[in-house]
Amino acid sequence: MATAAQLNSAGHWVTVFERDDEVGGLLRYGIPDFKLEKWVVQRRAKLMEEEGVVFKTSTNVGKDIKVSEILYDFDAVVLSGGSTIPRDVPIIAELQEKKLIKKKF
Repeated sequence: MATAAQLNSAGHWVTVFERDDEVGGLLRYGIPDFKLEKWVVQRRAKLMEEEGVVFKTSTNVGKDIKVSEILYDFDAVVLSGGSTIPRDVPIIAELQEKKLIKKKF
């Protein structure tokens, strides 16, 4: 979303292909509501749409739309891959074992 906003503010026509049913990626699906409420992400997406950014949700590039179509239809392409698989941070468990941190993550 940040790249799309910057390109749009520079005067480019921007289309964002989003694999999920709503835009926002990690902001929407990876951060709990008590840290970032989803209405904030939705408000930003709505503002971007009003500024001209086109969001195509539920579109998995390479499956729902061919890469060749994107390369043909657009002058430039920015790839911004997100992570859908959480990963463990081993240092947290080690610090807990040594009683350096008490909070369970």
